[in-house]
Amino acid sequence: MGRRCGLACEGKAWRCAGRTDLGATWDNANPGAARMRIATKRIDFVFAGDSFGRPRGAGQVLRADLAGQESITGAVLPSDHYGVVVDLRWPQRPS
Repeated sequence: MGRRCGLACEGKAWRCAGRTDLGATWDNANPGAARMRIATKRIDFVFAGDSFGRPRGAGQVLRADLAGQESITGAVLPSDHYGVVVDLRWPQRPS
């Protein structure tokens, strides 16, 4: 299972998933981004957590990854920056 983060405003999903790499969504390896001459960095975030502190938690991050790093047409990437994909554990609401 993934790590449980604290309050939603504190839980950057990339870190909560145990990722230690930069996870740059703006990457100059992407030709669309390189033209802008802006430093490689992460500009897209997913915040997750359970601000109510429920015992079983909610918004538990299971996995985080980048999306859109490969061309779907063989020529052009889908965007000038990559997306963030996060799998979350979200328990059923109590009856």
